[in-house]
Amino acid sequence: FLSRLAGLYAAETDFEMAAHFLHRSMEIIESCFGSESVELANEFYEWAYILESQGNLVEALHFSKRACEIEKNHYGANDNKLAHGLNNLGGIYQELGEFRKAQECYHDSLQLMEREYGPIHRNTATLLGNLAFSLQGSGEYNKARVYAERSYEIMESIVGVNHLDTSFCLRALDRTSTR
Repeated sequence: FLSRLAGLYAAETDFEMAAHFLHRSMEIIESCFGSESVELANEFYEWAYILESQGNLVEALHFSKRACEIEKNHYGANDNKLAHGLNNLGGIYQELGEFRKAQECYHDSLQLMEREYGPIHRNTATLLGNLAFSLQGSGEYNKARVYAERSYEIMESIVGVNHLDTSFCLRALDRTSTR
């Protein structure tokens, strides 16, 4: 409950109150479940999101990495529950300009997503798009185009050509062809 309240404050950009409630929530969860609990990992992801929203990427990276580590220890390295955390971690690395690390996270997440949802799914398409953006950021335009094309094709087959998500994929594809 406290983390949801923190999320509401974060949505209103009252990060001081969000931090207050989230820290309290983390204290309670840690005292009840321990410092290696997946419940605490969820709070770390929430805290990383708030920090990222504030532009505090280094601290966001720390909490996101810690959350992934807890989940990996709890579920195992090949569990699909890691996919979203790895995707978020990749996004933080990308914002920091650490494209190789972002690509590693996206690739690992993509493997888990494809195994969970299959090759034709919105989450798979989104991850392919994230990977394309990261490759583009590191100057690998040909590779980026391959992933952007695949992302677009998947999204178009799922939601159609006149959908907002498809237009985002098309825009990513256009960016790779301008190089």
